[in-house]
Amino acid sequence: MSRIFVFIFSSLVFPTLWAWAGVGLAQENINCDNAVDEASELYNAGKYDDCIQYLENVFVNCKLSKKKKEQAYELIINSNIEKDNLEATDKGFKNLLANNPAYNLKDYNGLDEFSTYFKEYYVYPKVAIGVRPYY
Repeated sequence: MSRIFVFIFSSLVFPTLWAWAGVGLAQENINCDNAVDEASELYNAGKYDDCIQYLENVFVNCKLSKKKKEQAYELIINSNIEKDNLEATDKGFKNLLANNPAYNLKDYNGLDEFSTYFKEYYVYPKVAIGVRPYY
């Protein structure tokens, strides 16, 4: 009898407490297909903190293509530039270059500061194979 009571009690109380605490069950609804476009709207409206927070949630909850990730990182970097947060800008550039080491600045048409900061970075290959003709 006591085993049944413990089973019923634990099956009713723990999920209720879990949901009440907001752990695991309260997930934000994110449309992964239009996530970058929605973040771009937040950025254009001047809501830089909301844009960054939204894109961080997108990275956690969605699987984006390489091109969409590039666009998302560009928005995060530009938002941090607008906020004058250089540490977060640096982190954003590192994430952008980790996502695509061959990132091409020619495709970008945005803030001039983005181009200025980007020129400070250089990606070194992990392995370099070559021939030395002279010893």
